[in-house]
Amino acid sequence: MRHLILLGALASASVFALPAQAGWHVQLQGTTDRLSWHDAGGRELKLASPDGTGIRVIRITPAQHAGLRRGDLITAVDDQPVAHVAELRDHPGAQRQQASRLTVRRGQQTLELALAAGELAMMAHPHP
Repeated sequence: MRHLILLGALASASVFALPAQAGWHVQLQGTTDRLSWHDAGGRELKLASPDGTGIRVIRITPAQHAGLRRGDLITAVDDQPVAHVAELRDHPGAQRQQASRLTVRRGQQTLELALAAGELAMMAHPHP
């Protein structure tokens, strides 16, 4: 009987937790990995690394959040090269609340973007 009550409580908790996760979508696939998420506040980020040359910003809302623009190619985080979204998610800076730097190719320019403490973690590991 205790097991049934516990199972019922867990099932109820998972049903109530679903709305908190609604709108969050994260997808990683092999070498053409992607990261995509949006929240109820209207923030959205879509990244992809289809060819292994860096991480392309497909969509970002609000526009130019953290200095990034649609079409930018992230090539390094804190001077460490990144070619795939999984490398961004696994980067030590994405695990901690610390300031980070992104190296970004925008057209023919190479830019260094400074991220405030926790911005990289929020991008790579969003929480509802």
